[in-house]
Amino acid sequence: MSSTTSTRRASSIIKAELVKRRLPFTRVHARTVDFTDLARAQAVFVIVEGWEPNPQAAEIKDIARAHGFHVEFRGNGIVG
Repeated sequence: MSSTTSTRRASSIIKAELVKRRLPFTRVHARTVDFTDLARAQAVFVIVEGWEPNPQAAEIKDIARAHGFHVEFRGNGIVG
């Protein structure tokens, strides 16, 4: 899956959604992962650090998917 959303824009979208929902986090950053050996495509991943389990994670993932990128939550032993 190729994405036209830049890493900066993807981070901004997710950060705005987290703030709007008043969800706690310590850092939001993004990176582009290159899958040339698999599908010859790139994907943008946004990483939310300091995440605490919350049912709204599914909504955040849906927003990311709608914009063409992925989101990963990390914190307190959680990666997902």
